[in-house]
Amino acid sequence: MNNNKLSYFSYDVSGKQLSEGSLVNVEPQVGPNDCGLFCVAYDQMLAYRRDPSEYNFNQARMRQTFSMYQNIEQRKQI
Repeated sequence: MNNNKLSYFSYDVSGKQLSEGSLVNVEPQVGPNDCGLFCVAYDQMLAYRRDPSEYNFNQARMRQTFSMYQNIEQRKQI
């Protein structure tokens, strides 16, 4: 894992449970429209216990993949 991390502490919504987290440097998106794609990509990396800071994402490819899933869902509704 990348050691270039910034640690922080936060409380849960009850204000009783303190937990530690860390921020990592990740690849920035190009343009203002694909932040959701990057959120999904980063969430997927974390779900598989991978460090998102170690990956480079192909933004155009992510957009194509998302569009494909969107089209499948739209066809299901017909």
